[in-house]
Amino acid sequence: MMQATVFIGNAVGPTIGGTLAMKMGLRIPFLATAAAQLLLIVLILLTPRKRRQPTSGSEIIQDA
Repeated sequence: MMQATVFIGNAVGPTIGGTLAMKMGLRIPFLATAAAQLLLIVLILLTPRKRRQPTSGSEIIQDA
């Protein structure tokens, strides 16, 4: 899944950035990227973390 998103971003990103730059100027693609990154940072910080359940001693496999 991660590899697919990287591939899609590399394939589609320059097309969208180039189109924005041609129609609205060179500053807009950078501002759009900064806004997207800021939004993702806020979402990451607000997403609750999953807590791991502690395992009992009998579930731990030890090498002999």
